[in-house]
Amino acid sequence: MKLGLSPSLAVLALSVLMPSALAEPPRTLVPVADPLDQLQGNLKAARTQAAEELAAARKALQIAAPKLSERLGNLAEAVKRLEEQTNEVTEAVAKDAEAKPAETKELLAEQKSINQRLERVKEALRRDANAQDASQKEGRERQRDADDAVAMLENPPREAEQSLKGATQAQTTDDQQGSLTTAARHQRDLAEALEQLAEHYENMEHGEPEKTRAGLRDQEEDLGIKEQLDEQYAALEQLMELVNKPPAEALKELEEKLKNNPAMQAELERIAEAALKDAQQDLNQAAQDQQQLAEALKQPLPEDPAPIPQAPEPEQLAAAAKAMAEEMLPQVEQANEAAGIKIEEPIHNAQQALEQAAQQGMAQDAQPEDMAPALNRAAEQLAEAAQTAQQAAAAADTDKAREAAAQAEAVAQQAQAMVE
Repeated sequence: MKLGLSPSLAVLALSVLMPSALAEPPRTLVPVADPLDQLQGNLKAARTQAAEELAAARKALQIAAPKLSERLGNLAEAVKRLEEQTNEVTEAVAKDAEAKPAETKELLAEQKSINQRLERVKEALRRDANAQDASQKEGRERQRDADDAVAMLENPPREAEQSLKGATQAQTTDDQQGSLTTAARHQRDLAEALEQLAEHYENMEHGEPEKTRAGLRDQEEDLGIKEQLDEQYAALEQLMELVNKPPAEALKELEEKLKNNPAMQAELERIAEAALKDAQQDLNQAAQDQQQLAEALKQPLPEDPAPIPQAPEPEQLAAAAKAMAEEMLPQVEQANEAAGIKIEEPIHNAQQALEQAAQQGMAQDAQPEDMAPALNRAAEQLAEAAQTAQQAAAAADTDKAREAAAQAEAVAQQAQAMVE
């Protein structure tokens, strides 16, 4: 484990880095003219409208985005299908006594795609952990759940990909068959881990995490992370206990605990680094705001200014399009199919358009507007799917159909928000 800073070093780092962040060349002050009040009013109105639009977009995202348990369950099903395909190719190699280079390359490409989805799910697990209240025991337990989950998803996908790479490069049928067998074993391990995590996060969504939490803790020993996590969370618990004590008493006790407690030193270092990062971001934002205000004061005031939305980075837009194509749309299609609503064709067309938009957004020197035609096609197809689903739901008049149609409508709104 990486040892943390001593308290004096942490304070020294804070005292040194904060002034250095502030020590930038002085800017020329811009005289504030009489129209400042009008400008502030215009800015306030623009921010209010932007906040309302952002809130609406977030609401649509929350409706359309699948839950963690659903994302983990979907990935488990995808991995099990890939394991079946891997076993089929393995049997074909043995039966025909000849290598299958084309088939193994397809398996490798699918494994890479799944591994990319896994990375996004791991980021979602980390975000869930960061959103918890560490001062509460349940918050710390849920953070540890995420640590366990990320560790469980670390090795199997990487080892499966390496085995499939070996299969594509194998010189003999025996070598290829061996690599494929190994890949299938890692895929099975991955699918089991995903199913276990999907069950746990579903229990957590129902307020019953204790049903499956012990199973996650049992994995820590095999993963080699139990001792490290025990130390880390014991130190965090002690720090949280100190928060509720009077400052003088807490400081004295903290000094005593830190003398021979590397785990607590490391936790304090992590907290200090996070605080410094947040402070630096705040300083940078303040500097940008000051510069923008100075530039705005140089310009004549419009009579009725309209808020100018900030365009997203093409990489962010591409990631959103890819996530919608690979994760959200299969959920929408599955829900509607279970309700007896047929919207496969527009959903598939929208997936293709979103995948094209994602590729365009990841290209070098890409601009958001490069993605507009493909995103427009996706939005049109999803609007068609939503309309079909709503009509079918009205005819069926069941809660299941109405819920499925609501999902289709939510994702159509999100696609339109991406276009806009």
